[in-house]
Amino acid sequence: DIGHSCVGARVDRQPYPLSQQLTSGQTVEIITAPGARPNAAWLNFVVSSKARAKIRQLLKNLKRDDSVNLGRRLLNHALGNGRKITDIPQENISRELVRMKLATLDDLLAEVGLGNAMSVVVARNLLNEPESNTEESTTRKLPIKGADGVLITFAKCCRPVPGDPIIAHISPGKGLVIHHESCRNIRGYEKEPEKFMAVEWDNDIDTDFIAEIKVDMFNHQGALANLTAAINDANSSIQSMNTEEKDGRVYCAFIRLTAKDRIQLANIMRKIRIMPDVLRVSRNRN
Repeated sequence: DIGHSCVGARVDRQPYPLSQQLTSGQTVEIITAPGARPNAAWLNFVVSSKARAKIRQLLKNLKRDDSVNLGRRLLNHALGNGRKITDIPQENISRELVRMKLATLDDLLAEVGLGNAMSVVVARNLLNEPESNTEESTTRKLPIKGADGVLITFAKCCRPVPGDPIIAHISPGKGLVIHHESCRNIRGYEKEPEKFMAVEWDNDIDTDFIAEIKVDMFNHQGALANLTAAINDANSSIQSMNTEEKDGRVYCAFIRLTAKDRIQLANIMRKIRIMPDVLRVSRNRN
């Protein structure tokens, strides 16, 4: 079954997130790799009950040795500075086993390998590091499930917002850097599974994110004023705006603005798109 060894997809010859819906007429290419296995995060977006049941069955039947070995690689990378699980004092391991209600180190590694425990969270606990005291982690609920106490930053190259398909780059000592799945800067991440991990947005996020859009519009008097008014009317705030003149009649505006999620961002872009002076509007990533 091709799905058993799937690691990614291309649609119309371009990298395409597995979690993103297809539209009619698109050409799909599935990328496979020997030894690849289904990811537990797929359960969050597969559509058919048959596919969901297949994934659950394969994860359940995954050889314990495979999950332990994968968990060991993930955890060794998350520990950073060349450290390995064998360098961790036994008392730290025992304390983490008690916290996770597990019996052995292999049980812990299997949980990490199966995606039931975040490697960066387990690594922080094993190193006995205090929880991050950054503003992001102390003054509000973190927007990523299961990442309590972990430093999280959002990549400025692709500026993901809630609702986007995302992947986390594991940066030892720096926590998680969240990218959009289609970000060019992490292209080919499937080949280095120990450096990346599947993550999910939390269901209850109460904060604004910064997104960037590109607007091509006619250089008419009052056009920019109307554009900023439309953004404000959509309950968004402009953080920065840069314009480039393409010719005497048209210019591009690169706008960074606030959005609570992908839905609000789509609504903002829809309001801009119907303005008489606007030629096109698109999300600017990379």
